[in-house]
Amino acid sequence: MANLRASTKVIVVGGGGTMGSSTALHLLRSGYTPSNITVLDVYPIPSAQSAGHDLNKIMSIRLRNSPDLQLSLEALDMWKNDPLFKSFFHQVGMIDCSSSEDGIASLRRKYQSLLDAGIGLEKTNFWLDSEEEILEKAPHFTREQIKGWKGVFCGDGGWLAAAKAINAIGEFLRQEGVNFGFGGAGTFKRPLFGADGFTCVGVETTDGTQYFADKIVLAAGAWSPTLIDLEGQCVSKTIRKAIARFLPRFMNTELFNRSMCWCTDTVDANLLICEHPRWKNLILATGDSGHSFKLLPNIGKHIVEVLEGSLSQELAKEWRWRPGGDALKSRRAAPAKDLADMPGWNHDAKL
Repeated sequence: MANLRASTKVIVVGGGGTMGSSTALHLLRSGYTPSNITVLDVYPIPSAQSAGHDLNKIMSIRLRNSPDLQLSLEALDMWKNDPLFKSFFHQVGMIDCSSSEDGIASLRRKYQSLLDAGIGLEKTNFWLDSEEEILEKAPHFTREQIKGWKGVFCGDGGWLAAAKAINAIGEFLRQEGVNFGFGGAGTFKRPLFGADGFTCVGVETTDGTQYFADKIVLAAGAWSPTLIDLEGQCVSKTIRKAIARFLPRFMNTELFNRSMCWCTDTVDANLLICEHPRWKNLILATGDSGHSFKLLPNIGKHIVEVLEGSLSQELAKEWRWRPGGDALKSRRAAPAKDLADMPGWNHDAKL
């Protein structure tokens, strides 16, 4: 395997984002030759088109199923201990709160799941049964703001300096001698195929450059040309409402670095990481469903496993190709909207 890794050429399309940069990192850590790795993106790392190009993201333990739990724990360990990542994790804890009957019941189920996981999460996760207990953990609130609230404090949680973490990967890749293509030379146009018509041998970019490799990883996030429906959400109005209620002293502060966060939702919120069912050697890595940035340190390791055919059966089942669902009906509560209906959206009505 070592000789095969050293000689295998890999292209990572969308390599300036979360999954792509993590993939390139773990190709290096697995023994692939730097000069055989090519990272392509419209923008340099951290790509401005990536949902991970952000001031901060949330780190939390995800309990939805066994694979999610294990991936979250693996990521948490790397955020805390990996020299490349640990300075970007701020373990200040996280509180989930609710005041409605249904919301509190849901939080109780979540808390019980943490206790039932059997991995010691009861040592760092606590039920907050009163306003006093919530204020003890989050003193910037006022009692009037949280009347009737109950919550769960997750001591393992915190926030991640998102763009800085991806940038650190980019710096490491450059130092190690990985190849890059940005702008027109990094903007994906089409896959290239061998004589059989189904073996992917490379990609062509919009400036006409052709790159050839043994394996191609398509980690282009919301731009990935797959059968998954894409969902974009405008969040500025919601952010203003949250500030007005919980952080009123910042109400008149200008919002800066505003952008639209494009995420690739799947109907079941599971990732889509697998070889394309018809195109050999083309690996898809997408379907983040708004919960994948926390996996930046470790998701690339498992994408490399897909590339090498060594991914565990449990993860392969969760991440398999599964057409036929309606990704617009994802698990997230926000309703789907047409961008053409969004105020301030500039578009050509003729298109």
